[in-house]
Amino acid sequence: MWRRLKPAAYGEEPRPHWTQEQLAAQLGTVREVVARSLKELERSGAIRIEDRRIHIADDKVLLPWTQPN
Repeated sequence: MWRRLKPAAYGEEPRPHWTQEQLAAQLGTVREVVARSLKELERSGAIRIEDRRIHIADDKVLLPWTQPN
């Protein structure tokens, strides 16, 4: 997932506005999985969601989530 979203997260260009449904389609999953995953990432402190935007809160916490199991 991280490899697909990283350019949008760190690029200098304007960031896209994706719905959970659009994120799910990009990742080959369903919206419910995206919603659960975002909540779990938020609870872990890796991200924060403000004004319907996802912000990386802690790179060190996020990094393990980006590694294959």
